Amino acid sequence: MSYVAQAIDKNTGFFVTCTHCESKEMAVRTAKYYRSIGYNAKVFTEDKYEQANKENYNKLREQIKLQKERMC
Repeated sequence: MSYVAQAIDKNTGFFVTCTHCESKEMAVRTAKYYRSIGYNAKVFTEDKYEQANKENYNKLREQIKLQKERMC
């Protein structure tokens, strides 16, 4: 089973970057690294990551849409 360590921006809550790992141990170590440099971090299985990434993308698109509406 593959795992994904995901860095999450503390201010916006949006995904910043991720690393795909073969073991959960490596994903946890990578998440700890992301936290040490100032991000929130989470470890997902590959399947859960796809779903979470889609949800994050939809939230980001909605935020962009709201910002554009405010500018007009």
